[in-house]
Amino acid sequence: MSTYLVAFVISDFRSVTATTSSGVQWFGNLVTMAWWNDIWLNEGFARYMEYISVEATYPDLTVEEYLLHTCFVAVGLDSLNSSRPISSDAENPTQIKEMFDTVSYDKVCFQTHVFSDGHAQKRTLSQENTVTAAARTPKMHFLWHIPLTYKTDASSTIHRHLMTTHTDSIPIEEEVNWVKVNTDMTGYYVVHYEDGGWDEMTTLLRENHTALSYKDRTHLIHNAFQLVTSGHLAINKALELIDYLRLETHTVPLLQGLGYLEAYYRMIEKRNELELTHNLGMYILQFFRAVIDQQTWSDSGSVSERRLRLLELGLEGKVIRSQDLSGLILMVARNPLGHHLAWNFVKKNWDTLVKKLQLGSFCMRHIITGTTGQFSSSEELTDVQSFFESIKEQASQLRATQVALDNVQKNVRWSQRNLEPLRIWLNEQKK
Repeated sequence: MSTYLVAFVISDFRSVTATTSSGVQWFGNLVTMAWWNDIWLNEGFARYMEYISVEATYPDLTVEEYLLHTCFVAVGLDSLNSSRPISSDAENPTQIKEMFDTVSYDKVCFQTHVFSDGHAQKRTLSQENTVTAAARTPKMHFLWHIPLTYKTDASSTIHRHLMTTHTDSIPIEEEVNWVKVNTDMTGYYVVHYEDGGWDEMTTLLRENHTALSYKDRTHLIHNAFQLVTSGHLAINKALELIDYLRLETHTVPLLQGLGYLEAYYRMIEKRNELELTHNLGMYILQFFRAVIDQQTWSDSGSVSERRLRLLELGLEGKVIRSQDLSGLILMVARNPLGHHLAWNFVKKNWDTLVKKLQLGSFCMRHIITGTTGQFSSSEELTDVQSFFESIKEQASQLRATQVALDNVQKNVRWSQRNLEPLRIWLNEQKK
């Protein structure tokens, strides 16, 4: 029997909603893991069956678009030092709860998709872990076997090559103008086009973006901004790449580009960078005015007091259900005037939240990472570190606290590295 915590299920999509639970039951009976460290056998395959079932049942939903997002979410988590192997230690209830995370669901889902895909010039390739956290740890020196795919402007053929060394060269017999690696994003890796390669991709998108599929265009945008975050690519290169979006008609690459710009905007506006926030907002509106929801909440009285009252109602669990509390906290945290309010609320009511929601639960993990996710100053980093130190015994049981710290450290470094170049670039666009 499948049960649901959600308030309602839309009748037309009931079979879609049931897919995950049915998949878990099927895989759990077929291949039952010996212990919770291998829960990915259930959850990852079940998540993949969501896409397979929906694609077969509702082809008009173009579920493959959501599969791209699944990969991007997994890559984002995997780029942090606090990421973990698919099969990890799970020795106590808190660690077991934390196994139900992005790695078990999204990473395994997309890697299952990868496995189901099957397999005169010279291009030199090298592999490196694009870690975005503060320092590389010894675990980052693994060698992966990477199933490369690529296509060129010379033909529609998808070429395949298994990369088994740190560096490799692939001979390309015909004369070509460009090479796009990881065709339709069928592999779980990020591609860096060095030695002018990003300029070639930018020119291609500006002159003939439909030469690439929407998946490849989305993949290029994701990879560019991922490399900006890790410090491998200058931010102006990524911004120049998405300049072609004025010509884009497909929603997936449009929303991918908007997503990164919005994340930057949300982080910068919380730093009280008024001029930079304004200039970035105007730049965004040039491309996305027609698709941005510009509704805002206005009300009389103190908005902060009203937000705080909402949080308190969620904590009580009477008017607002406990299962909705984490979502409410994160909604408040997204607002530039509410993010510190939400974080201070979490610190003040930590013991009550743990008692109500349980330490290693989805809700607590989302609260920890969500309320700190857009902190980007050294002072905010120190505050987060101090609080986690004050709950050291509990924090030591949670991977989410390290994920949160990694994210804040990543944001601090991004701000130090990119705020001034972004300011200069935006000013140049106004001329």
